Amino acid sequence: MDRAVAVVTLAVIAGATNALTGTGGALGTAFAAANAAQAVVACAVTRGLQRRHGREAWRLRDLADLAALVAGAVAGSVAAAGIGPVALHLLRDEPLLPAAGAWVLRNAASTFVLTAVLLRVADRAGDRSRLAGPLRARPAELLAACGVVVVGYGVVFAQPVQLPVAFLVLPLSMWLALRFDTTVAALHLVPVGVLVVVATTAGLGPFAVHGPAARVLLAQAFVAVGALVTLVLALQRDERHAATEHLVASERRADRHAALMETVFATTADALSVYDERGVAVLRNPAAQEMFPDLPDGVDREGWGSYFGLSHVDGAPVDPEELPVVRALRGQVVDDVDLLVRTPGEPDGRVLNLRAHPMPGSSRAGWSGGAVLAARDVTAVRRATEQITHARDRYAALLAAATEQAIVACDTDGAITVFNAGAERMLGYRAEEVVGRPIALLHDPRELVERGTELDVPATAVVATMAARRDSTARRWTYRRRDGATLPVSLTISPTSDEYGDRDGAICVASDITSQVATEARLHDSERLFRLAFDEAPIAMMIVGLQGEDAGLVLRTNATTSVFTGLTEAELRRRDVHSLTHPDDRDACRASFRPFLDGACAETREEKRYLHADGTVRRGMMTATVVAPADGGGTTIAEPYLLCLVEDVTARRQAEEALRHQALHDALTGLPNRTLLVERLAAALADGGAADGREADGRAPAAGLLFCDLDGFKSVNDSAGHAAGDGVLREVASRFAACVGPAVTLARLGGDEFAVVLPGAVDESALRRAAERLVAALCTPVRADGAEHVLGVSVGTALGLPDESADAVIARADAAMYAAKRAGKNRVHAAGLLPRPRPGPDAERLAGVASRGAAEGRPTGSSRHLPARSSMRA
Repeated sequence: MDRAVAVVTLAVIAGATNALTGTGGALGTAFAAANAAQAVVACAVTRGLQRRHGREAWRLRDLADLAALVAGAVAGSVAAAGIGPVALHLLRDEPLLPAAGAWVLRNAASTFVLTAVLLRVADRAGDRSRLAGPLRARPAELLAACGVVVVGYGVVFAQPVQLPVAFLVLPLSMWLALRFDTTVAALHLVPVGVLVVVATTAGLGPFAVHGPAARVLLAQAFVAVGALVTLVLALQRDERHAATEHLVASERRADRHAALMETVFATTADALSVYDERGVAVLRNPAAQEMFPDLPDGVDREGWGSYFGLSHVDGAPVDPEELPVVRALRGQVVDDVDLLVRTPGEPDGRVLNLRAHPMPGSSRAGWSGGAVLAARDVTAVRRATEQITHARDRYAALLAAATEQAIVACDTDGAITVFNAGAERMLGYRAEEVVGRPIALLHDPRELVERGTELDVPATAVVATMAARRDSTARRWTYRRRDGATLPVSLTISPTSDEYGDRDGAICVASDITSQVATEARLHDSERLFRLAFDEAPIAMMIVGLQGEDAGLVLRTNATTSVFTGLTEAELRRRDVHSLTHPDDRDACRASFRPFLDGACAETREEKRYLHADGTVRRGMMTATVVAPADGGGTTIAEPYLLCLVEDVTARRQAEEALRHQALHDALTGLPNRTLLVERLAAALADGGAADGREADGRAPAAGLLFCDLDGFKSVNDSAGHAAGDGVLREVASRFAACVGPAVTLARLGGDEFAVVLPGAVDESALRRAAERLVAALCTPVRADGAEHVLGVSVGTALGLPDESADAVIARADAAMYAAKRAGKNRVHAAGLLPRPRPGPDAERLAGVASRGAAEGRPTGSSRHLPARSSMRA
């Protein structure tokens, strides 16, 4: 249908064109029909010939396309000649044969030339490189050729000289066809044809000697012949050029392939050797040269035994005629043969896997035939295979011996493949009952569903999925025995692999942890009770870290600790435990904590001072014990820590201090009593004995003592009463305290007796000055209960020696005080130093000096006990 429309359209256009050019009516219609018939026949013949020869439609690329185009143009013109010339003959009485000949020549020539140009241009429309190539590669030559062609055709056809020299310009077109592309040659035909036809029609050129009709026919015939010759030469040149390019490309591909094969041959890990028909290695790659470095070139198979020995892997000799290369030379293909090869450099030999193939001869390559041998060192592989075999044997023995563990293996589908004796004992199944059945049979179904939900896989794929993750961590699972009872186990799931390293299943090793679960339950109960006791304990309890970043930090406390320290649990957590103690004690606390960190101490008990949040000081009896959590078997299961129990003993210590103060101080005046005085005097004497700088004979005083007795106090008690006497004693104590320094001890011994201890190296003058200050303190009357009382004080002084006892010094001061009273009271009297005792009988005499004072009415401190006064209080 489409072709009919195209034919009708072509006829209409041709008729319209003829009418516009002056050929209308019946003749124009006949010409239009002739033109349409010419087009249809020309297209049909051309396309039919191209299809017959397997050419692409409507292309002008080789001589076959050119022949089809010429045949189509001639056939179309001949077909049209049966219509157009006949119409001329009938309508205008033109001679039929001359008209038909002229018709065929003109239409065939014009159709051939124009169609050839159009086909070449259309074929190159999408690739203009062939058109632009000559301009870029040879612009000067192309321009020169065009100029020569134009000048040559102009000289021959544009001149009035009517000589038969038209053949002179054909070499120009032939030169253009041989030097440039067919498209360039085809394009030049258009201006050349126009020039020839126009010049000839104008009466110029070699064809002007004939009549007008003959001129045109000759010109068209010349153009057609010139176009045919030019296109033939150009297409032959293109075919030759294309063949040359194809040959060059083929050679390049061959070179690349050869280079690639040479690279593959040189870089392959296998040792490759090529042998000729005599068994001589004519080519070896680097791997082969490295494998057999001692084998020289040119050695045939008869001489192989001189350079290496061949045997089977088990040591059996090899028949030379059965060697892989020899068999390949006989035309056999040999694959996967293991031989033991020994060389001088490797007397133990290597196991080589050999493959040999025959290589047919090629006369073109000058090759009469041979064989190629590929060798691979599989010593390590075969050794590994043996080790795997031994490992499998040991694995089988292990399965049989491991009766305390359930060892179950399965394939990738979850089907049980191994069920050892331990599994039979633990689960109650016999191996033949479960082998081949799903491994899920042994698991708690609910647990498998839960694990599958966690892994986002079906319950039946849990074991395979965990094995694929290659995480061999032991986890707690629940097995189900044959009788339906559940069994807690510690299960390890690991992947198994075949001999190629591909995963082929999983192996599950389970241990019965029933006793462990029971122990953990008991431990859990114990921990629960411990936490309850810890939190509710009435004493402060703290857990302190001992290792790593937690060392010395409070990890946990109970409520009593917050009460004891005034800090909340959040404030106590992660706090340095030493920061809770008194600032003055922190260095000592850190020193006592160091043995716990070093593991040198496991328990201690000591009293510490703690600083409360309100600034007050609390005393606590701290008991610290290292705790290392362990399981039922004694194995440590957690990092050790220090458990500190702190009992608040603040009230107890305050009561003890109060009792001690009461025991060592006078209740009326608050001054130290006789007991504390004796302690401090003894301490001063001891310190003086150890001090540097005392005399070499040890007789330098170490302390001074003032023994005071009030004068006139008895009359106060008798006249004013005991309450007034107590007030007087308090006032006297206050005045005496104002006369002594902070390092001096002022004590009330009882009744109206006072004493002062001056520690350190003092002399008689310093002692007297201190005593005189006390005497002066009572120069003014003492006021008590609204009345004034005049009192005095008699003071006895004594210097204590380092080797002298406190009682002896007190006795001498006491004696000196009585001497002051006998001398008139309200004065100071000094006791002399005792002579230094000597060995022998004189020592007893010197030691009795104090007793002579008793004969004079002066009792000694060592023998005299002060009477209780009515004013003393308990």
